[in-house]
Amino acid sequence: MVKSKVKEIRLSDHFGLGKAQPGLDFVDIPVNGDIRLFVDPYAFTLENDPWFVDSNNLIIDYFSLLIEAIRAGNIDHANRLLTNLHEPRETHLGFSAVGSSGRGIGPDQATDLLDALRNSQAVQTGKLKDLADAELLIPGISADKISDITTNIILPKAAVRFRPEITADEFYNRYVLDFLQAEHLKANDALVQTLKNGKRVVRRNDLKKRYPLTKEFLFEFTQAHPELLNAYKAQVRDRSRPLDDEELEWPHQDARDVDYDAFATELDAIPTGTQHATNYHNFIFGALEAIFYPSLRYPQKEEEIHEGRKRIDITFNNGGRFGFFAELASKYGVFCPFIFFECKNYSSDPGNPELDQLSGRFSDKRGKFGVMVCREIKDKATMLKRCKDIMLDNRGVVLVFDDDDIKSLLKMRAEKDVAGINRFMHEQMRRLTM
Repeated sequence: MVKSKVKEIRLSDHFGLGKAQPGLDFVDIPVNGDIRLFVDPYAFTLENDPWFVDSNNLIIDYFSLLIEAIRAGNIDHANRLLTNLHEPRETHLGFSAVGSSGRGIGPDQATDLLDALRNSQAVQTGKLKDLADAELLIPGISADKISDITTNIILPKAAVRFRPEITADEFYNRYVLDFLQAEHLKANDALVQTLKNGKRVVRRNDLKKRYPLTKEFLFEFTQAHPELLNAYKAQVRDRSRPLDDEELEWPHQDARDVDYDAFATELDAIPTGTQHATNYHNFIFGALEAIFYPSLRYPQKEEEIHEGRKRIDITFNNGGRFGFFAELASKYGVFCPFIFFECKNYSSDPGNPELDQLSGRFSDKRGKFGVMVCREIKDKATMLKRCKDIMLDNRGVVLVFDDDDIKSLLKMRAEKDVAGINRFMHEQMRRLTM
C-alpha cells in the first residue's frame, strides 16, 4: 500500500502568522518534517552586521574551547562539550527522511566525532582554527554535523546554505589539481605527456591516482601551500551570498510561489488612522524584510533605548555587503550599523515633530540613518525641505516613503530587480543632497 503524501505544515501556518517567507527573518521551516538546508559557520565570517559578528564570536569561542580541551588531553570535558550538542528538534534542517528526528550529536556520534578530532593532525598541531575548515581537513566530519554544531548556537535565515561554502571536493578539484598540474609541467617529469600537436599535458586522472583526495592529504597540502587555501577562501568570500526567499522555497516538499502582489493588496486594505496603526506597523515590518533582505536583517519591533524611555518602531541590522546600504558609509559618509524605521498611519503628512522623533533616535553609537514610512505625502516639496534641514543640522539622514514608494519597491523585488532598488535608494539620497 502506497503511503499518502503528508501535507507540509510550516511554522507560519502553525502559529497563524499570516506571512510568507519574504516577510520573515527566519527560515519558515516545516513543523512536520525537515528540509535540506544547512547552517554554514563560514557564512558568519562574511557579514559585518553586529548580530552576525556576535554570533561568529560565539562559534569561535566554542570551537577554540573544544580544540584546547582535546589538545590538553581533557577528554571528559571535550566529550561533554560535544555530547550536549543535540540538534534542536524544532530546527527541522538536514537529512531526516521522515518527520524530524532532532538527532544532532548524541553520545555515540559524539564519541565518533571526538575520535575524528583527536586523530586529526590538524587538531593535534593546533593548525585548525575555524569550524568551517573541519569539513575540508578532518575525516569523518560532514556538512550535516558542522550544521548541527552551529545550529546549537543560532539559526538565522542569512546563514543557511544548500551546501557548505568551503568543501574538500571543490578545493581539491579547482585549486589543488590545478596547482599540481602546473608543478609537474614545470618539472617535466613522468606525468607529463606530449600530444601529437606537440602540446605538453598532465592528465587530471593521473594526478588523482598519485594524489588521491583524502582530508589527511589536504591538511598536509595546505601546510605546504597555505596561500592556495587563502586564495580559495577569498574566492568563496567574493561569490558567497545568502539564499534569497525564492531559493529558500526550493527544498520544501510543497514549494510556494512568492506573491508580492499580495503585499500591495494588503497595504491598500489597511485604513488610515490610529485604530489601524498596529496592522500598518505589522505590514510594514514584513514588507521591509521582503524588500531589503539580505542587506537588512534581524528586525526588531518596538526596540527600547534610553532605558526604555524611548522606542524605535522598527530596527534592522545593516548587513549590506554590496549596494546602497554598504555604500551609505563609503559613499555618503553616513555611519549606520543599524537602520531605523518609524511608521505613521496618518491621513495627513507627518510634520517636524514626527521627523524629529526619528532623528532623535540617532546616535554616534547606533547610527544616523532612518526612514519615515507613511501613507501619502501630499506636499513633497515641504517634506524634502524638512529632511534637508535635519541633514544640514548634522542630525543625520532621514528619508520618507509613502504607499506608492513601498509598492514600487515591492514590484522591483518581485522582478528581482535588486539594481533597481539600489537606484531608487540612491535617487532618494541624491534629492536630499543636491
